[in-house]
Amino acid sequence: MSAQRKRVYLTLLAIGAVALLVDRLVLLPRRHGPAPVFGGVLPVQPDASTTQATSAPVEDWVPLIPFPSGVESLAEDASMRDLFQAPEGIDPAPTRTNTMTEAKAPSPSASFQEVHRLTGVLVGESVRGALVDGRWVRVGELVSGCELSNVTGTHAVFTCPDGTVTLSLADETGKIRN
Repeated sequence: MSAQRKRVYLTLLAIGAVALLVDRLVLLPRRHGPAPVFGGVLPVQPDASTTQATSAPVEDWVPLIPFPSGVESLAEDASMRDLFQAPEGIDPAPTRTNTMTEAKAPSPSASFQEVHRLTGVLVGESVRGALVDGRWVRVGELVSGCELSNVTGTHAVFTCPDGTVTLSLADETGKIRN
């Protein structure tokens, strides 16, 4: 180690020692700790039943922190409600009303071919899928309530609750290939 480095090292040690001495001897520890909190302080009034004779001095002041204004009181007579229960006036299980009658409702398989378009197929050793309306669908997945059951080179077969629908691959002009 060079002489200049030794001087720098000893200077830093001396500054640290002086700072420690000033902290311990000049800046005396405060009796009450840090400055009081924004709410103020209250004098301690020890309860006679909980006070025990100890050799440690009892602090004379306790910080007063105001109770948050947004929190309700936790009195025993206050009513509590289940947090996971819907508030009164809200139906917990809303039911959907069907405006169409059963006779007028079209079957899923009847409208499936008009609504959906097959634009690609994937046939591999371990995976089969179809590109329906720009979304990849694997065998077994549902599209509008119909399950993709089989994929061939140009066709995708969907099984609906009321029958089977086959979508054929369309070219760029929309003409269906056979």
